[in-house]
Amino acid sequence: MGGSQGSSFINDLVKHTIPYLLCQYQIIHLTGTNHPYHVDDSCYKSFEFAGDEMADLYACSDLIIGRAGANSIFEGLALEKPMVLIPLPKKYSRGEQIKNAEYFATKGLLNVLPQNEANPETLIQMIKQTLDQRDTLRNAIHEYAIPEANSILVQEIKNYAQRTLQ
Repeated sequence: MGGSQGSSFINDLVKHTIPYLLCQYQIIHLTGTNHPYHVDDSCYKSFEFAGDEMADLYACSDLIIGRAGANSIFEGLALEKPMVLIPLPKKYSRGEQIKNAEYFATKGLLNVLPQNEANPETLIQMIKQTLDQRDTLRNAIHEYAIPEANSILVQEIKNYAQRTLQ
């Protein structure tokens, strides 16, 4: 997936990797709005956008490949899904996706494939590596989690509101 607008780079990378991928995997491809793409194969399904069905798509996924936006990362981490992130290069952004990806990669929670290194061969290699590491990645994600995070956030918001109202 390449975010709500899609990623022509990731879409093209998937298109060039499809022949190999379909020999090994079932693919759910979120192409983004205005980037329809279809492959006539029962192991491939594309969506321009996923709304309510996103939870089901995540549930049946063994691996997430996508950009490194904060929402996508936290969704993958919350679901303990192995991830390969291809951050948007700095020349197209403020660089926050690179920082997001690097931060979580240094914690051992996911793998990063820089866009300037991404091609069908490196993507296939990264997919294999990440699937081989899936138990290690899931364990690291589980260890990194803060089970009471929601309660902590709610309390911080209440504390802030109290200070502001005084």
